[in-house]
Amino acid sequence: MSGSGPFETARCMTCSDEARLGKVLAIVGDGLARVLVGSSVEEVSVELVDAAAGDVVLIHGGIAIGRLR
Repeated sequence: MSGSGPFETARCMTCSDEARLGKVLAIVGDGLARVLVGSSVEEVSVELVDAAAGDVVLIHGGIAIGRLR
C-alpha cells in the first residue's frame, strides 16, 4: 500500500493496481472464473482461493487473492 499511513490507500505500492471486489458467476476450468466486477464480466484466476459461483472475491491484478465470507 502507498500513502502516508499504513492503510490510507487501496493501491499496491508495486504495481499501483487497486484491489476490487467481484462476484463469481461461474467457474470455467483451468483455475479461471467469470466474475462480475462493477458492470462488466471479467475472466479472473481463482487458483489461490477456494471459490464457487456466488462467492464474492477480492481481485488484484486479475487474480482472486481472497474470498469474503
